[in-house]
Amino acid sequence: EVLDSILTSLVENAYQHGGDKVKVVIACDLAKGVKPMMQIQVSNEGQKIKDANAVKIFDPLFTTSRNKGSSGLGLSIVKALVVAHHGVIELIPSNAGATFQILIPLR
Repeated sequence: EVLDSILTSLVENAYQHGGDKVKVVIACDLAKGVKPMMQIQVSNEGQKIKDANAVKIFDPLFTTSRNKGSSGLGLSIVKALVVAHHGVIELIPSNAGATFQILIPLR
């Protein structure tokens, strides 16, 4: 249920910022490293996130869409859920769209 909530929030965020026709791709694989980790990437072809916004994107109440009804809590909740499961989430720099990478340890 938690993973479903995380992925749903990231997809909804992509549609909110990129429109209903934005293409979203979810990829899952095993991350290479000492500890077995699941790596999930959620990418979209929407607007590039400005560098000034990228550093604040997981901050509670930060939003660039308050005029569209956004509370600015979505990505901060996603991060809290990932961290609660001993994982990490980051925004991967890109020239277009947005890619979020999640690493969660496997038991």
